[in-house]
Formats: sequence, C-alpha cells, structure tokens
Amino acid sequence: MKKAAMIMFLFMPALAFAHGSTIQMASDSTKAALTKFETEETGPASSFSGVKTWLNGSDAKVRVYYNNNADSIYYTCMMHHEADGSESLMCHKD
Repeated sequence: MKKAAMIMFLFMPALAFAHGSTIQMASDSTKAALTKFETEETGPASSFSGVKTWLNGSDAKVRVYYNNNADSIYYTCMMHHEADGSESLMCHKD
C-alpha cells in the first residue's frame, strides 16, 4: 500500500500538468491571478498585502490578500484548450 501511494505521489503531478512543471503552473497561475486582481479590483489592489498559490488537481488556487491580510479574494486558474490547438491559462474569481 505504501509503495502504491509513493508511486502516485511521484507521478501524479507529472500526469496532471502535462503543460509543464508544477512549479511553472503555480508561477503562471500566480501571475495571471495577480494581473486579474490588479485590473478588476482597483480599490483593493492599492492595498495588496500578499499572495498564496497551491495546486489542486489539474487546477491552481490563488488567494490574494489585501488590507494588511485582513481581506482576501480566491481565484481558480486552469488551462483552456482552444479549437486551433493553442492553450491559455484562464483564472476566475471564486
């Protein structure tokens, strides 16, 4: 049982993120969510405090903190596959 869990732990991130490394997915998601936060949340954006990103299956969750960490907004980011074969990272506010 431990062996099966270890195999899943090692290979699932590679299977879930066929678009690059999990680090790249987290980095790109953070950037996309912060860009969305900055353009759509002009009031809170002026009091930005920090950001936390974590992976959740094939998606990434991003929590943006503002007002000295008193308030936050959650975003979910995922790869969007276009009909022409191109891909883009899409984030939406939860």
